[in-house]
Amino acid sequence: VTAASTSSGPSIHSSNSFSRFSGRSVKYRRASATSSMLTGFVWFRTTPSRARSGTAERKTSSMSAVGIQFEFPQRLDSEPSQLRGRLIVVPVVNMAAFQFRTPMFKLTAGISPMDGKNLNGVFPGREDGTITEILAWHLFQLVAEADAHVDLRGGDVAESHLVHSIHPVSGDERVNRVSEEMSRACGYEYYQPRMPGERSLVYEASVAGVPSIITQSGLGYKTQPNEESIDGHVTAVHNVMKYLGMMPGEPVVSPSQKLLSMDFDQVRAEVPGVFQGWIDQGDLVTAGQKIGEITDLDGTVLDELISPIDGVVHELLVRRVVFYGDLLYNLVKIAG
Repeated sequence: VTAASTSSGPSIHSSNSFSRFSGRSVKYRRASATSSMLTGFVWFRTTPSRARSGTAERKTSSMSAVGIQFEFPQRLDSEPSQLRGRLIVVPVVNMAAFQFRTPMFKLTAGISPMDGKNLNGVFPGREDGTITEILAWHLFQLVAEADAHVDLRGGDVAESHLVHSIHPVSGDERVNRVSEEMSRACGYEYYQPRMPGERSLVYEASVAGVPSIITQSGLGYKTQPNEESIDGHVTAVHNVMKYLGMMPGEPVVSPSQKLLSMDFDQVRAEVPGVFQGWIDQGDLVTAGQKIGEITDLDGTVLDELISPIDGVVHELLVRRVVFYGDLLYNLVKIAG
């Protein structure tokens, strides 16, 4: 599969600029082996080689797994006549895990009840493996032929998560560069480089030569769909398609876009008790700032929670009763 574009290259509505998405030939190679959950996928083929009646073929697929709201694919499909290339959308990947992903069953890591495996920890999969490994294998055959891939995530059931994009640094120079440009093109205020776990989808895709990113937009602990979070994914995917030359127009990014550092500073419970969180995802913090308390049932303060850094709240772990060692906050520094 060779990607091609007739445009002069994407431009962005901000001070950021991006180099042209380069053409390439895709060659699949198996890579050795996690990250957490899979919510949905989008992957792209930018060559309009399957054009019908003057318009590029568009294919939208739906499977199941763990978590993007179902409004997403219908909204993304608004202007198929303007699409150049091929778009495949899988809103949910693994129905077995998705059906039982509730706090009551404690399936908070995407574990399939069919074989006890985490789909995002078995890529590129095995054709002769367990049901999760077979599913991963079939999905990876599609992703390995793509020109670009987006992993859509909406936050786990215990997370209040910062809206941002993530680009892996596990590929070669070209893959890492294009992945970063896709991440920035999403348009979110924050974007972050990350070394993903081996055998996760974005790791294996980038090692196989497919530029990949993760979009995080959603509050997984809420029981009902969040329209703003859905719109965040739709806008990001449209922006990426514009960057790739698959849609007319230019990506629109936040004028105050910021790079996050790769490393996290974690705040954990030092005593058991009732967690009183004072800040939430997206809030800015300063080193030494009091960001919460752990109290007894009568309100007696057992421990004060202090931010160790200047930065932003990457995620708040939504829980009331905590025990020693429980993760309460992930904080991250703003690198630029």
